[in-house]
Amino acid sequence: MELALGKAIRVSDIGLQIEGHIPLAVWRQIGVDLAKASVGLSWAWGDWLVYGDDHYGEDAASAYDLCVECTGWARQTVMNRASTSRAWPPDERAAGLPHWIGETTAPLVRDPRTREAAGKLVDAAMRGHWTREDLREAVSQVRDVVEPPKLPPILPVIRPAGPRVYELAHEVCHGELEQTVVERRLTQDFWTRLQNRIEEEYGRF
Repeated sequence: MELALGKAIRVSDIGLQIEGHIPLAVWRQIGVDLAKASVGLSWAWGDWLVYGDDHYGEDAASAYDLCVECTGWARQTVMNRASTSRAWPPDERAAGLPHWIGETTAPLVRDPRTREAAGKLVDAAMRGHWTREDLREAVSQVRDVVEPPKLPPILPVIRPAGPRVYELAHEVCHGELEQTVVERRLTQDFWTRLQNRIEEEYGRF
């Protein structure tokens, strides 16, 4: 595969080739274009695998082996590329969305209860230049609220139905649970108030 970025600029399987002298502004733009292409290629592998799965089924199974061979990624990494692309189809991705942000929030996208929160976390992470750890912490907080088995030890009660816990958490946050998570305001006070609401509804155990 060869990409022509201009008469004197080509990118192929052996790298970048620049013939003769080019202006500084053009050279800088090449760097910008390469950065964008790098982000796009991370998504493109997953999109390619998803297309094969959807259109060719078992006949496309070898594509995963090819991806491992060509990229050197572990097979699980390749499978994550495909599952992330399926969670975030191209028409739902923000321009320039880093693949790691999509991969980290993908579990929230797959759950209807947290899909809206996933979009807000993506926006916040991109605008705020969050680190991977920042985003993982925020995702974990959302899942703690939705999935009763993962609620912190501060809630020593019988596990009530997940959706109801989510509703109670919304009440505690005055209907702004997703925004509270985005702003990382799930403090000890939040968990104490949530515990009190659950005890009011289900009793103390």
